[in-house]
Amino acid sequence: MRWLDQQIPAGVSEIEPGLAEQPWRKRVAAMNFPVHLRYVETQRIDM
Repeated sequence: MRWLDQQIPAGVSEIEPGLAEQPWRKRVAAMNFPVHLRYVETQRIDM
């Protein structure tokens, strides 16, 4: 996660919006992955 955070430019307002958007999307996907994985595990247990 730290590596992804370092890829996000500090001065986001000074750069092109598209340059900051991709690293943020990757960070959100990385944060959501464990949540989705846990959801799938829970669904298997309930069956």
